[in-house]
Amino acid sequence: MNVAIVLYFDKKTEDKIFSIWRNLARGKLTSYLLDIGIRPHITLAVFEQAEIKSLSSATETFARDIESFEINLCSAGTFPVSRRPIYYLPVPTKQLLGIHSEYYNSIKSIGLKWENYYLPENWVPHCTVAEKVGDENVFKQTFWYCCNAGIPITGKITHIGIFEFMPVKEIACFALN
Repeated sequence: MNVAIVLYFDKKTEDKIFSIWRNLARGKLTSYLLDIGIRPHITLAVFEQAEIKSLSSATETFARDIESFEINLCSAGTFPVSRRPIYYLPVPTKQLLGIHSEYYNSIKSIGLKWENYYLPENWVPHCTVAEKVGDENVFKQTFWYCCNAGIPITGKITHIGIFEFMPVKEIACFALN
């Protein structure tokens, strides 16, 4: 089972993103992210397999040393993969990139195999807002909507979480200082 380590937003920011997801579903563009029961987030790491107890302990320790911080989701993008994700990109601040790198360094002794996209120097921080969008016309409508749905979004990162997928099952969630 795959395991993800994610940064969660404050409630106000999370609610804004949930609202975008609900509007996409109401418009019959995509409801995938709502359907799978995931929360809006920025993924720090993905592992094919992980020993949850040691990963959770290391992540909790890491969270104690990190203060919540502001984030600005400022543009929209997509990756050229079959799932056709549409995402919001945060401004890649030194703080955000530093937290990613620090997390990597703090848990590399556990010996987990990171998915390549999430390794330092490869990581593209993003918050997925649509995925598994239909044909090309629906994709274009969805992308247009996402670009015009209220970005930039300024908020805070307040928690770090761990979840397994698929199906999505939250394992732990730790508040940042």
